[in-house]
Formats: sequence, C-alpha cells, structure tokens
Amino acid sequence: CIFIILRFVKRKSDNYFVAYYILIVNILFGFSMEPIMRQFLATSIVVLAFHYIEKKKFIKYFLLIILAAQFHNSAYVCIFFYFFDKFTIKRRKVIYLMLFSYLIVLIIPSLSEKLMSISILSKYMYYINHPLYGFRKISFSRSILKLLISLVYLYINFYSYQFSKKKEKYLQNLSIIYSLFFILDGLPILQRLLPYFSVGFAISVSSIGELKTFSKKEIKLNHRNIGYINIIMLFIFNIFIFYKTYFVRELSIYRYYNYKNYFIEGIKGNLYSDFESKSYQYKIDILRLQEKEEISKK
Repeated sequence: CIFIILRFVKRKSDNYFVAYYILIVNILFGFSMEPIMRQFLATSIVVLAFHYIEKKKFIKYFLLIILAAQFHNSAYVCIFFYFFDKFTIKRRKVIYLMLFSYLIVLIIPSLSEKLMSISILSKYMYYINHPLYGFRKISFSRSILKLLISLVYLYINFYSYQFSKKKEKYLQNLSIIYSLFFILDGLPILQRLLPYFSVGFAISVSSIGELKTFSKKEIKLNHRNIGYINIIMLFIFNIFIFYKTYFVRELSIYRYYNYKNYFIEGIKGNLYSDFESKSYQYKIDILRLQEKEEISKK
C-alpha cells in the first residue's frame, strides 16, 4: 500500500524528498502508531483512482472508490474528488471558507442538540458528541498556532505550487481543503478524512523551493543552507507535535500503546485465543480514562 502512495507522490512532486517527509510525518506515521489498516487500504485505492481523474474516466474512478469504501466507509467522500479538476478555489474564496469553518465550529455545540432529535441524523451526531472524536474546546493560543500554520500552507499553494509545471488542479484543491481542515482542530472526527487529502497536500508543499512573493518575485529557498534550516525547523516542530499528541495525556499514552487490532493480533496468533477479552478490557479502560479526564476538567 505504501509503495502505491509513494510512487504516485514521486511522480507528481517537484521535490519528492520533501513530499515524502511531509507525508510520512503527517499521515503515515500516524497509521503506524494507531494501525488503522482498513483506512490505509482505502487510501491506497483512492490514490490509484486519481489516474482516472486525469484520464477523465468517471466510471472507472467511481468503481475504484466504491471498492475503497468496502474497506472504510469514509472513502465515499472521495467520489466528489473527481470534480475537483473542474473548478479553481481562489484566494478570496479560501478566506470565506476559513471564516465559515470557524463559524460552524462555534455553533456546533448548540446545533448538535437540536439535530439529535432528528432520527436520521442521530447516529451521526454520536460522532460530534463522542468524548474522544467529537467536538472539543481548544485554547486560544493553539487555535492561533493552527491558523498561522494553515496560512503558511495556503501561501505555498498559491505562490509556489500554482506555478509548478507538474501542477494538477485537483491535487491543489485537495491541498487547500486539507489546510482548511487543519484549522478545525476542535472537530477531531474530521481528522479521519485527512488521509484522503494528504497526498495532494504533500505534493503541493514539496514545491516550497520555488516560492514567490505577493508580487510573484521568486524567493530563493532552494539554496542548500536554507534547505538545512527548513528541514531542522520542520523536524523540531513535528517532534513537538508528536510529543504533545502521544505523551502528554494519560488517555493518549494508554490508547496508542495498548491498541488492539484484528490484523496485528492475527499476525501474533492471538485472534482466536484472547483477542476478545483483550479488546473488551481495552474499551473499558478507555472509557475509564475518558471519565477521569472529564472529571478533571470540571
């Protein structure tokens, strides 16, 4: 699966070393920490389907997405990716989308209570109100940091990848949407969709060496010494994010180090012995830690 994704990224990137780094740190490393094998398979099939966006063969693209959705239902959203090659998301539209996204996050708590009363939507509201994946409040400093990082990503999109000879409109649109989702840290359930957008994001960010100013004057970032500085800064930032994600919260530490997966347990030979008891105990412990966190917040 990983070779399918990396081969596509290498072919489409201006600098596939940068693209590999971005992809591994942002997505693939997360898959290894929390082995979501089904979604990993689905993501690989979606990447295979991208070929048919460029060939403008909707039926073949559609069939591959349906196949991907058999591994993970979230892949159904990728059906709409086919049409991303037919329109351009302009800078002004992105600003409106950012404001709209923040507005949605602000009204979700009150809106979710009303939507819970609608039976057809109640099962989806479970994800909004879920203690782990649902809506959560974030600090002002964290939201500002996320916003600034997202603006950097968008700047690279519009003032670097925009002028790339390898630019694909649908990949650029995927990257823009990824950057917008990145802001919505208060809705972790959206992070489950990020793998499908991540390939376009990694490819667009890899063009950072050809960055331009607002007046379209080239910024020389492809100098070796500047490249070393960029890599070191990226490394420090991602180590910080990794530490905050996996080692700060007691719930996260337990969740990632004790995760039980059918595939992994099958390899160990435990699938038919004690997997059920292990997974049951894991769920009980997770609920206990969630309750502990909720109590500590009050």
